[in-house]
Amino acid sequence: MDITDAVASVLREVSLEVVEPRFASTDGDSWAKSPGEIVTEADLLAEKAIAIRLNALLPGVPVIGEESVDLDPHLLSALGAPRSWLVDPIDGTANFAARSSNWAMMISLQEAGVTVLSWIWQPMTPAMYVAELGSGVTRNERPLRLSDRPDAPLRGAVYLRFLDDVARSAVNERAHALDCEVLRGHGSAGVEYPLVATGGQDFVVVWRTLPWDHAPGSLVVSEAGGKVARPDGRPYVLDDGRFGLVAAVDESTWSAAASLLGPQSLGAP
Repeated sequence: MDITDAVASVLREVSLEVVEPRFASTDGDSWAKSPGEIVTEADLLAEKAIAIRLNALLPGVPVIGEESVDLDPHLLSALGAPRSWLVDPIDGTANFAARSSNWAMMISLQEAGVTVLSWIWQPMTPAMYVAELGSGVTRNERPLRLSDRPDAPLRGAVYLRFLDDVARSAVNERAHALDCEVLRGHGSAGVEYPLVATGGQDFVVVWRTLPWDHAPGSLVVSEAGGKVARPDGRPYVLDDGRFGLVAAVDESTWSAAASLLGPQSLGAP
């Protein structure tokens, strides 16, 4: 079994054994880890189970998990290692705890900080996305490639939570001027990026770009033929400390979506 199949199996196994049984019975096992952010018992148990399996696949390669980094931020320094794993055991934890189906499990493999493989597992769909740098992306083992976008008004998700009120208002004004429909978003990068990669929506714009949230989906969209970059056009580098990321089905759509953030986003730290 090659590594792409092996990691896909890891996600399916941990989902079936650890996560899905807790999906319908989450009462009392979730708590706030920071303002506006919750974690569940399923997150912690799934991350541990995934890490054990990944260590067995590639011994010595560090596993950087969202929940582990929450306890020890210094673990992020492992992104500079020759190879490293990023793990988001449940992306969309608030949805999971609320018994919404909009959540996913994600893993990516980095080489010298560059994402070379990624996996997004949506158990409720079910759908497995696997992307390899330079080799394309599959959905449930079938090649996935974006086709030409139809001539219709743009529609996509803009995550405004981490913008101030003035910036939010400006985004909405620019969207109105472009005749662009701004969607609220699904609360999960593991749902949002696959929607762009399949043409289900035209773009997604985010401000905070934690690596475990965006490394997997960024590779999925780019390998499907879309464009992913910082709002000023620079590549998405996982540990550059910058903010803002735009993923879109094609170049022109990316330019329109990036313009929603306006000039104040350019050169953000």
